[in-house]
Amino acid sequence: EQSIDLGRKQDITRLPASRFHFFNDVAESVTEYLVAANTIYLAAIRNGTMFYPEPHLSHNGSQHRYSAEMVWYHEDSDHETFNEPPIGIPALSFTNMPDRFIHSSEDDLWNVDPTQLGRNAVSAALMAYIMATADSTSAPVLAAETVGRGEERIARNLRLALGWIAEPRASAQTFHQSLDQIAYAADRERRAIRSLAEIGTRVVDPAPLLAALDRREAEAATRIRDAWYRSTGTRTPPARPDSPTERQLRGMVPVIVGGPREFLAHRLEVKDIPGLNPIMRGEIFCLIDGKRSGWDIYRLVAAEAREAGAVYYGLVTPGQVAEALGAIAATGLVRLVTAAVPAR
Repeated sequence: EQSIDLGRKQDITRLPASRFHFFNDVAESVTEYLVAANTIYLAAIRNGTMFYPEPHLSHNGSQHRYSAEMVWYHEDSDHETFNEPPIGIPALSFTNMPDRFIHSSEDDLWNVDPTQLGRNAVSAALMAYIMATADSTSAPVLAAETVGRGEERIARNLRLALGWIAEPRASAQTFHQSLDQIAYAADRERRAIRSLAEIGTRVVDPAPLLAALDRREAEAATRIRDAWYRSTGTRTPPARPDSPTERQLRGMVPVIVGGPREFLAHRLEVKDIPGLNPIMRGEIFCLIDGKRSGWDIYRLVAAEAREAGAVYYGLVTPGQVAEALGAIAATGLVRLVTAAVPAR
């Protein structure tokens, strides 16, 4: 019952960047459809639609709008285990927030609005139906949705990067942070595009879509370099600042050594890292694949936190990532392999 509490709404999580998949874009499109279908708009009234465009109401429920929103990933729910290694299945959740009644004696049926429950059921069922019936007929639409929304996500990160460089105190760190933001966005979209092949390799060929993404990433990086030139008057890219911690991260490759049984037994033993949002600690865990160095993981997680904003995930530092990897390794679920430190 969303009218019970102040600002209460249905939060539907996006997928974490580490588990990105075209399923995310299915969920976003379904959520946007249900919200638009059950919201009153002034322009629509002028167009002759006096109530909800496509109302979904329960006979015994309210007639409130569908207050739902796709939000940045959080792991505070039962879907967390699916996203974690070594399972790694993309999963999202529906969570009403704020909720003063959860896990209390007041958490009972009187606190449920059949209308909103029905809308959630329709949303979840439609997401599942689209995923289960994906075939050669729906693949072009799913690819268009994934690539189109991916362009929007890259553009959002480019906007952030250009804004940082435009600031009066932009530094060499700012320049490389901006390039990292584009690299992170492209890395996430590659996962989404590659996931389209799960519909069937003969149905979707991700190669041309990935090639177009490479060009988009290169174009965005060029715009950042041009913005740096306009801001500083120099075309020579500044050297990336270096530190002992950053060199330490570049010289280690985390490798998963535990299976599902071990993870379920020991995952909660990973200690909290001061100043690091536990959700970002989870992303560090999920990005371990035996190929990425600690430095690669830091750059991706730091960029993910910057995209959502400091108020949501906070900030991520190299020291926090190094400490988190050490804490994960201490559980025996991951081994830190020493690697040759690449040249800057």
